[in-house]
Amino acid sequence: MPSPGAAPRVQQGHHWVRKLALKGLPESATNFAVRDQVLAALKGGGWQVVDAPDSLPASATLHFTKGEKNLWAEVSVSFADDIDLRLVEVAPVPFKVTLKAPAAKPEPIPAEKEHFAFFAPLPGSSGPETRVSEADLMVASNEQPGEWQRVAPAALMKQYTREDLSNALLLAVYRPALQAAGWTIHREVTGQQNRDAYLEAHYTANRRNLWAVVSITGVDTYEVRIADLATRDLAAILTRECRVSLDGLTFDFNKATLRPESDAVLATALAALKANASRPIEVQGHTDNVGSDDYNQKLSEDRATAVMKALIARGASATQLSARGYGKQQPATENDTPEGRARNRRVELTCRK
Repeated sequence: MPSPGAAPRVQQGHHWVRKLALKGLPESATNFAVRDQVLAALKGGGWQVVDAPDSLPASATLHFTKGEKNLWAEVSVSFADDIDLRLVEVAPVPFKVTLKAPAAKPEPIPAEKEHFAFFAPLPGSSGPETRVSEADLMVASNEQPGEWQRVAPAALMKQYTREDLSNALLLAVYRPALQAAGWTIHREVTGQQNRDAYLEAHYTANRRNLWAVVSITGVDTYEVRIADLATRDLAAILTRECRVSLDGLTFDFNKATLRPESDAVLATALAALKANASRPIEVQGHTDNVGSDDYNQKLSEDRATAVMKALIARGASATQLSARGYGKQQPATENDTPEGRARNRRVELTCRK
């Protein structure tokens, strides 16, 4: 699984590489002076400088658009008389995919050879091959940059095969299709090698709570993972086990402010509380082990209280609920991996003794 950290978008299409040399340069010319001279010439031709860092090697990224032309360039100066120019003309997307917006009522789980009702494969794809992943679905964390967030305990996975698959094609087709259907792009990653693209999207309209992860998994294969939290019966889990984790709750970084995408989780949590109305329930906040004891204790308390208040505001009984933070005292698993820390950062509903 790719790192949750941000990565530059890689442009692909027609690709040229050239070595350049400037004549008549003084011996004192620096790499940066040469780079800036090349940039001045390109800007005169209509190019825009996107990035020109002050660190070695002296390089820059440029973009040019005119009509249907969409070009990217990278200039790198190793020595004053050794200039590399890479030019990519981005190829137009050969087709579009139209996705249906998820319905207000959860769709039936598709059969093994059926597609998702709201997620069409790329044209020309064969498959799917279907399997259920019992592993946690992890996405990039809003709460802890560079870490994972656990959003679902399982996902349904469908793998497709298609020739001429590329990073750029997968992202260029699915990014606008998901946005047009009402999904929010949570994160996208494109590796430096082809066959290394990854897209996370979240859907919260109509009180649905869906996560989709699309990724290239092989030379000609890609995978769609869907986690539909509406199919997770929190009421039954709370009744049976007296404990349920509110997967998918998100907070602002280092704060107890619930993010808007948490609304769907709060709605299902409210239904679980009403189904267990005779039981006193404690809203518990837990953290990983990053940071001091005092910091984690306060953060867990604040987040538990924020969730309790949000549930009461939505109609939960104030006499049924209490809130308590446990900091890093009760980890669900080890803290020595990003995945483990993600499982430990959680809010749970627990029967109060």
